[in-house]
Amino acid sequence: MRLTELHVSCLPEAVPDPGPMPRERVHPPTYHRDMAKLLTDNWPGSERWLFAYGSLIWKPRIGYLERRMALARCWHRDFCIGPDTRYRGNPLNPGYMLGLDRGGQCRGVIYRLDSKDFPESLEGC
Repeated sequence: MRLTELHVSCLPEAVPDPGPMPRERVHPPTYHRDMAKLLTDNWPGSERWLFAYGSLIWKPRIGYLERRMALARCWHRDFCIGPDTRYRGNPLNPGYMLGLDRGGQCRGVIYRLDSKDFPESLEGC
């Protein structure tokens, strides 16, 4: 299984930044179900695989049917998200978060998700 340009093309070009988050994260009651629907509607095929390259490796927050070691070629972990004051740092010392950036390779884990229970499984996140 490879992360391809087709997978990347399924992502939105931009995600709007709503500004600073309150101290407690408050999502609307339908947030996880709406996100699951968005992913299901835009994810071709019946199998759902999730590539984990950070904390989801040692603390998966979603139910899965299978777990395998994986290598994402042409992508590497990098502190490429930021500068950020919402999740890391503060206005005087903004922080950066790890993301995947083009080039190199990244070892991680892939999880095969249960397509039937996919929307419900996201609600625990």
